[in-house]
Amino acid sequence: MIKKFVLWLDNKKIIFISCVLGFLFSFCLCVMGKNYCEATQNLIANKIIRFHVLANSDKKSDQEIKLKVRDGILKKLEPELKKAKNKSETREILKKNLDEIKIEADKILKENNCEYKTKVSLAYDYFPTRQYGDIKFLPGKYETLKIIIGNGRGHNWWCVMFPPLCFMDMTKKVVPKNLKNKFKNILSDDEFKLINCENEKKYIKVKFKIVEAWQNFSLKNKLAKKN
Repeated sequence: MIKKFVLWLDNKKIIFISCVLGFLFSFCLCVMGKNYCEATQNLIANKIIRFHVLANSDKKSDQEIKLKVRDGILKKLEPELKKAKNKSETREILKKNLDEIKIEADKILKENNCEYKTKVSLAYDYFPTRQYGDIKFLPGKYETLKIIIGNGRGHNWWCVMFPPLCFMDMTKKVVPKNLKNKFKNILSDDEFKLINCENEKKYIKVKFKIVEAWQNFSLKNKLAKKN
């Protein structure tokens, strides 16, 4: 009987120690995942510029106006932006044209009998996970050309302005090779593998899931505090 009791105690200790070790291992993984996702997202975000258009509301007419503003601004900027060789040149083009972008956006609204006004800025903004064809971007903070139409409370539209994914057909499932090469030129091999969904390996998927889960959690917390 005493022997059984001693064995029972030993089993309890083993279970307890196993639980503690499991907890410590999980905690270490979380810390490593947090550090990895923040570092990776920051490295990628520092090399691109995004474009963000917020509709006045979710009414069909407001959503249609949002797309007209998007198309008008992209058409206006395309000739200059396609000449940009890097993020700095893209930023300078956008900064130089901020007033013109607002004038063009307000003009499009007026032509469509909208009384709304727009707010245009080049600043940092938060984005959830977004996929364009077979290119996928981590959630987090990115430098962004942002256009708010009216109250800016409707579904919004976004893309990557540098490298210029905005000028491709967003319905395509595969990003053209020439555009992918632009990302290859500015990202490290590991960074490019992380955003490229075409030939994802298992370890890349695991890395991305760790990054995505943590970043989405952090994003929700930041937005909750903001509101």
